[in-house]
Amino acid sequence: MASDKNLLIIAKNSPDELAQKLHLRSEGYNWANTPETALQQIVAPTTEIVLATSTVLQEIFHYASREDQNYILDLMPTGICFVNLNHEIIWYNRHFKTWLPQKDQNGIGSDFYQIFGPETELEGPDFCPFHTVSSTQERTLTRLRNDRHVFEMNVSPIWDRQTRQLKHYIVELRDITDIIKVDEILRQLQDVGRQLSDLSSEELQSLSLEARHELLKQRIKNFLTKILHYEMIEIRLLDEKTGHWEPFLSYGIDRESASWNLHTGDTIENIVIDYVADNNVPYICEDTLEHPFYPLSANVSQKVRSSLTVPLSYRDKVIGICHIESLVPHAFNERDQYFLQLFAKDISVALHTFNLLNYENEHATQEKSRSLLRLVASPIDSIIQETSSLLHKYAHEPSLQQILTNARKIKTLISPARAQLADHPLLIQRRILIIDRDPEIRQSAHDLLTEYYCEVETAADVLTALTMIEVSHYDVVISEIKPDGGMNGYQLMLRLQELWPEKKTAPLLLMTEFGYDGNHTIINARANGLIGYFLKPFDDKPRVCERILNMLEEVIRKCGERDKYGQLIMPVSTNELPQKSPQNFGKIQTIANQGFYQREGSKFFDTWARLTQNQFRNIKPDEDSGTADDSAIEAT
Repeated sequence: MASDKNLLIIAKNSPDELAQKLHLRSEGYNWANTPETALQQIVAPTTEIVLATSTVLQEIFHYASREDQNYILDLMPTGICFVNLNHEIIWYNRHFKTWLPQKDQNGIGSDFYQIFGPETELEGPDFCPFHTVSSTQERTLTRLRNDRHVFEMNVSPIWDRQTRQLKHYIVELRDITDIIKVDEILRQLQDVGRQLSDLSSEELQSLSLEARHELLKQRIKNFLTKILHYEMIEIRLLDEKTGHWEPFLSYGIDRESASWNLHTGDTIENIVIDYVADNNVPYICEDTLEHPFYPLSANVSQKVRSSLTVPLSYRDKVIGICHIESLVPHAFNERDQYFLQLFAKDISVALHTFNLLNYENEHATQEKSRSLLRLVASPIDSIIQETSSLLHKYAHEPSLQQILTNARKIKTLISPARAQLADHPLLIQRRILIIDRDPEIRQSAHDLLTEYYCEVETAADVLTALTMIEVSHYDVVISEIKPDGGMNGYQLMLRLQELWPEKKTAPLLLMTEFGYDGNHTIINARANGLIGYFLKPFDDKPRVCERILNMLEEVIRKCGERDKYGQLIMPVSTNELPQKSPQNFGKIQTIANQGFYQREGSKFFDTWARLTQNQFRNIKPDEDSGTADDSAIEAT
């Protein structure tokens, strides 16, 4: 808005309220409250813009000469013209002339509607404004559009003083093109905002989180490029665990810049990003050449001249940033910032919604896996036991070893691992053997330990367990102090020391009920190196679980295999862990068919046949979802 005394406000009452709405400083305008003083200030050479109501303006015209009247109308910030009864223009002010299609065009005598070009049309609500004024003798308001502008059109009558007949029309045009554009963008923004996370039930079931993110990226890019016309876009999401700004969407950004590994607060290039994220406020870099701490690609691509960065936040928590660049300095203004902030809110909500849906799906998947594992754990353990017994007799039978491998692979795919990988990392992919006569104890061991990526196998008696131990490697053995099979926990420990003489002590933990140990099994075992024991059952109380898990890790630290440098050998990298989800059921069925239908008639093959017929009959795999350990399965 004008300042330095070149703005004149004409009003009978104090203009303070109007000035406040227009964000004017008190020293930035002049005020006139009478026609006489107003006319004196209007003709002053310093006055460039006049704001006045139509009533006050009419009073001023009574005191003004024809020359002063024209001068006043030229100062008006809107386009004004006089139109005769044939709709021909007879006079216009200088602001109106700026809208003529040809700047050197006179326009006087031209039809009002034709002067703006063939594409001119009335949009209503009044489609015959001149007729309305002549018939009602009152002013009317409508909207006029051509190929370049949208105008608010105010038509008022001019009466002959003597005959009191309608003599001319006075038309006031206000250019509202920018307002219409803003409204249109806001409407499109609202529509796109609803569409960002709008998925059908079929899409929710068929699309993985990655596929949903790709769909979201496409919708974001379409809006920013086609509606807001941005050509260089980057969105990064904050990884709270690592502090990295991970790339989410990059369009038109230099490839090297887009792949930068940005970390919160550790480089000078991140000062602007950290400022935006820490304060949850937007930031406009008007000219990168004049900015000492320009973020992202400024150090790589010197062609970038300006940028706009806004935070992506959900419930006042910053989850990422949206960064727009331009090759032109001063390319962004407060309106761009306003639009991008509004859209950033929709992006944040969509990301949160997708992540919430993914969490819900993962939770449902875990519960399905847990239920399925409860159904198949005991039968698969029976298969492993019987296969181990046969391998003990026929050590060089490849098909038996294949059956054992496949059975374990099925349990791994089903197991509902839910704990964070950082929790008890030494337990990941460790094979643990549980010896207990109580099936509930064996099942509770499955429930607890598989959540920490353990491979759990069970045996009901010590003789079966020893057969399994002689055939396969186990990282830890957990046994009740007096298992079935004619051997107590202390004797089992001595036997394990014979089987694994290379270990300093047997990788064994004992379980007891109520702390009673009539044969002093635990005392004798501890005297000979037993690492620990605990009370049954495998309780789901946090303190009890944590104690058991800590003891397991202690056994692994003391008895686990080490490399030549003395470091514990980890069974598998966390990046190689298979996904745990029902989407693997189809692969499970394939493994089952390959591994267990080779020798019909045997007891344990009948067990598996019964299991697959009863438990897998109604399971439908989700073919479009992620795979799990495909190479290993196909190799099998």
